[in-house]
Amino acid sequence: MNIVISGMMGAGTLESKVVPLSRLKEVDKIIFVRKEKGPSIPKTEYVVLPRFCSFSVFNLLITPFILIWVLKKNKASLLIGYHIIPYAFFVSFAGILSRTPYIVAQTGLLIQDQFENRIIKRSLGFIVKRAISLNCPGTASVKTWQNNFPDLTGKFKNLHSTIDTDHFRPTVRSDSIIKLYDFIFLGRLHKIKNIDLLVMSFARLRDVYNIEAKMLIVGDGPERSYLENLVKKLKLGKQITFSGFVRNPVPYIQKSNFLIMASTSEGLPTAMMQCMSCKVIPITNLVGNISDIIENESTGFTFKNLRVEEISEAMKDALLIDLNELNIMRKRCRNIIIENHSYEAATVKWISLLKSNRLI
Repeated sequence: MNIVISGMMGAGTLESKVVPLSRLKEVDKIIFVRKEKGPSIPKTEYVVLPRFCSFSVFNLLITPFILIWVLKKNKASLLIGYHIIPYAFFVSFAGILSRTPYIVAQTGLLIQDQFENRIIKRSLGFIVKRAISLNCPGTASVKTWQNNFPDLTGKFKNLHSTIDTDHFRPTVRSDSIIKLYDFIFLGRLHKIKNIDLLVMSFARLRDVYNIEAKMLIVGDGPERSYLENLVKKLKLGKQITFSGFVRNPVPYIQKSNFLIMASTSEGLPTAMMQCMSCKVIPITNLVGNISDIIENESTGFTFKNLRVEEISEAMKDALLIDLNELNIMRKRCRNIIIENHSYEAATVKWISLLKSNRLI
């Protein structure tokens, strides 16, 4: 079968979603329609949209018809849209007109804030009713959709981004190696990530608990200058390092003990799964679908509120945990990713979904 995909996502997220599909022997070709070429993936080719589609008006008017043309040209039997607005609308329009089955997929939590808009909610109900499924980033999101669309409960599936656990893996004898960094943040430097709270919590770790530690911030974004100035203001320049954006974060993850996050909104963070696959233990709030993989003092350390006092206390608890218990937690972290969020696990879910709809 040939599959056409439309969506908006970075290279790493794209790989995490497309690679499991490409591994199905029943899939002959995947054609991804997007604004630029993506990473090289077996069986996958890219159709780059015209430059004028970078303007939202032209994107809304032209892209659905390009999808129809690509569907017919490649005799595709399935259409997938990642990121609900606008791509669920694109694929539903193209799917209905071309009579091609389609799947839509949620990639974050922002769409759930739109349920209060009556027009958007009705439109989403129309799209989902005619879709094969709506793939969600976790259990909490599935329940949210089911509660808002009780007549369509069977449409919502827990099928999210996945991790290449062969690439994201710990170093040999990682449990006995002294790590260079106590904490790592991995992701875009954006307000929604509340990295300033992490920096201030790190300072409190020093000032209140008299604990000297090291932290690595991996990533880039609009908050970088502000965060660098905050680090200088708090006199943490020798303890906190900024690496900037890195294409392959594995070496940095492997040098760290704990991932620290405090996002206002998350689906199920790819960075968290990458770190857990490398036996790096998360410290986080249970926003979005994170509770699918994090249980306090089992596969991570949690805090309830986005308060410096609570975050720094969780950081302290992590640093003071017994080494034997720490190694047990590390193993649990990697095992839960392999079992539920690896490429292999996603491939099994895709086979089940496609077979149940008689597409393979």
